[in-house]
Amino acid sequence: MDVHKNFLVACIATTDERNHTTHQIRRFSTFAGDLRRLSDWLAAKNCRDVCMESSGRYWIPVFNTLEKTCNVCLTHPKYVKAIKGKKTDKKDAKWISELFKLCSWAGLNPQNQESAGKKKTTRIGRGGDYLKPFLVQIVLAVTKSEKHPELKNKHQSLKKRRGRKKATIAIARKILTAVWHILSKNEPYHAELYHQADKPLKNRELITEQAFALLRKQGYSISDRENVTE
Repeated sequence: MDVHKNFLVACIATTDERNHTTHQIRRFSTFAGDLRRLSDWLAAKNCRDVCMESSGRYWIPVFNTLEKTCNVCLTHPKYVKAIKGKKTDKKDAKWISELFKLCSWAGLNPQNQESAGKKKTTRIGRGGDYLKPFLVQIVLAVTKSEKHPELKNKHQSLKKRRGRKKATIAIARKILTAVWHILSKNEPYHAELYHQADKPLKNRELITEQAFALLRKQGYSISDRENVTE
């Protein structure tokens, strides 16, 4: 999904039993009514995993609309843009869907098994019998080395909030994403982008809804209780 200030372009990739993939692309405005239509469209197509590219804060209302029904992954535009010289919003959306499908095939994306509005499990898939263990071994080596502090520090940060296993899978997914871009676009690895993404926001005002969205993205649970007993 490629998100802009006034509109977004979404692409759903569907693979049949013959391993043939088709893409459905639609454009929506970022007004509340159209975002609800986007949510209904995704639900009708049984799409529960969304990879979203956005710059600035345009992603926030989209995230707020979809987070109750979809597993939303917010990505850095650098790592989801189309090949240089061929950039269009539709191609951006299509590349995002193909990358997300790769991570699902490797067993690195959480499942979304839901019944009667309740999630039964968010465990990762069973795919990637060989690739997933290989990537996990790479993560374990990275966390013991000082060669890539951007990945090691991110793993430590996620580990504190989400536990060791989830942190390891998250970093494995980042590594696979980086490898995909290196091979498919013939571009070097950019470690500085991870440092930029981890920098705290400074001198920026947020409304309450935006602040809640950022806290949820960091793994915090928001409680509406006014009084907390010690």
